[in-house]
Amino acid sequence: MKKTLLIAFLAFFASTTVLFADPWDCMTEDQAKELVKYLKKNPFVLDYCDCCDAGSREHNNTKLMGHLVKIESMEIVPCSWDETQFSVNVTSTTVLTSGYIEKGNFIPEKAAADDLSMYSESWAVTLNYAWNYNGGSPVRLYKKISYTADDFDCAKPKKFPDPKRIPSSKAQKAYLKYYNKK
Repeated sequence: MKKTLLIAFLAFFASTTVLFADPWDCMTEDQAKELVKYLKKNPFVLDYCDCCDAGSREHNNTKLMGHLVKIESMEIVPCSWDETQFSVNVTSTTVLTSGYIEKGNFIPEKAAADDLSMYSESWAVTLNYAWNYNGGSPVRLYKKISYTADDFDCAKPKKFPDPKRIPSSKAQKAYLKYYNKK
């Protein structure tokens, strides 16, 4: 009986680790400063956990949304789980659009209020699941600063959201200008 319970527990634990990927939100102080400097010039981020989405689709048959946000303000704070490191917390955000990634393409869809609640509070930038626009294609944010890590690929987006498919607003106009410049 104990052996059966142990096997069941290990099987459950092994399957849940696939669903949850570790966010890379801790870094050195210099890297945090570099990230803030970069994001001030490149404030549009696709906040999308591609590995979480891939795992959720495989195990739960549900999709996870990505959100195109404009970072308005941020601060460097001690990392919540490693006091020797730092995180960049976004303190003000504008959500431009939300949607699903299907075969690498961003498909806009209205998000439920629950899906957007984190953006009304301070949230840590995750270097592995925040994407920036790089000459036509999304790139993981950690590649834009001096942060060394092994690359990985789950279900990465192939394109950044099309500015023409985003509702007109002041932020959309700024995004269109940013998008066309890159």
